[in-house]
Amino acid sequence: MATRKFIFFLAFSIIPSLLMAQASGGQIRRKESKPVRIQTQKSRNQHSSKLIAKYECRFAIFKMQEVSQSIPAYSKAKSEIDALQKKFDQDLGLMQDELILHSNNYDKIKKKLSKKEQATKEEQLQIMYLKIQQFYEKSQADLEKQASKKEDEIYHEIGYAGQRILKRENIVEAFSDNGVYYWNPEYCLDITNMLINELGGSAYSYPITFKYSEIPPRIGYIYSENIPGFNPSEKSELQQHNWERLKRLSKMIAEADGYICIVDASQLLNIQGEYAVNITNELIERYKQ
Repeated sequence: MATRKFIFFLAFSIIPSLLMAQASGGQIRRKESKPVRIQTQKSRNQHSSKLIAKYECRFAIFKMQEVSQSIPAYSKAKSEIDALQKKFDQDLGLMQDELILHSNNYDKIKKKLSKKEQATKEEQLQIMYLKIQQFYEKSQADLEKQASKKEDEIYHEIGYAGQRILKRENIVEAFSDNGVYYWNPEYCLDITNMLINELGGSAYSYPITFKYSEIPPRIGYIYSENIPGFNPSEKSELQQHNWERLKRLSKMIAEADGYICIVDASQLLNIQGEYAVNITNELIERYKQ
């Protein structure tokens, strides 16, 4: 049913990016200044002393499915699509009832008709059947078009809300979990509830509190299209297995090399940022093993 498809689109379409205010991987982010090394300085007549450098990890993540299904825009869109589906179902039912009626009437008088008259009646029934088929195909296409439009509208809302939060909270990058292979919850803050609240939904949101690290926080990124046999947009069992395997390998790399998050390259606005490291080749080598 198209209604189910609509729910699937909103929940998993994911693959798709938010920040264009479109479905493009789900990222919301902006450029940020370089991490500042904190130090203290005594009077000019005294020797300078430095504290250990501390870097604030201003990176965030949000759960796309949870956000999209917890906001008023989703409930409103779903109701509209459900109503459209119901109208199409009713119209289709009337057409089918009419075809059944004509078909039954034809069966009753078929033996009394000449071969020519039978052929004419059967041609009329065939035309009615083709019209029903065409109506069904058109209605499904219309439903999918409307669902896609509603989906884009919701992505726009989430994207704009995300931009407001990033600007207000001075966040460097924020990623949709649809494009994240690994993330460290201690240094990559979950802003799911904050986004829901920003969009008029109901969720308890903790204040933004970023952790500090003694080493500059790093994000690893991957060009998934370069990984042989991996297609994240495909929903097959094989691709799901590949996705889970990549997440396991990403976690191993992150824990070994100190990345606080590993994401698809489409998630990053500034892949030249000093915090962004391309680990595609390393992941490919592990993926082959």
